[in-house]
Amino acid sequence: VIRGRDKNLGKGIGIRSRSRSRSRAIGRVQSKSRATRFEVRDVEPECSDDNINKFVQFKEFGMLATECCRVIAIDEIPEITEKWMVLIKVKASTVSLNDCYIRRGIWHNKVKLPCTPGFDVIGTIVGMGDDVEAAGFDYGDAVAACCQTGGNSRYCILHYKDLTPAPGNVDSAQAACIISTYMTAYQALHR
Repeated sequence: VIRGRDKNLGKGIGIRSRSRSRSRAIGRVQSKSRATRFEVRDVEPECSDDNINKFVQFKEFGMLATECCRVIAIDEIPEITEKWMVLIKVKASTVSLNDCYIRRGIWHNKVKLPCTPGFDVIGTIVGMGDDVEAAGFDYGDAVAACCQTGGNSRYCILHYKDLTPAPGNVDSAQAACIISTYMTAYQALHR
């Protein structure tokens, strides 16, 4: 884990390292107006937590995400109970302006609390109901969806009609950013 200390803020910023090796380094990163010091600390190798569902949730509407949103980890994965359900293991999701509107309570549709934000999601199918295979999806398929809520989690349940195949040669983070943007541009041109 890399820990940073910004002199102006006085708070540590954590960034997950891609390397699992134990190492130690000290460096300096130049940002626009100030230098940020970071240090790599000895950490234990990451353990597999595929059975833990982590998600962001808010139980009340609020202006600031830091005040109303919490990261929750539970050791149960959502279950498929209906024929139309698809269980997605999320690779990437977005935090967009739409999520801010939902969190603030000014979204045009009613939102049930507690709510997990996450408007756009990219992931792989790890579970599905009986009707999903007939629609052309299979286990392990990369899919994208505009789910409006529920995307900021490790696992989410979606309706198979909301899914579209995602190209395998595109980075998941980049693909997640395109979903709402593409739909907005497409509707502006064709409506």
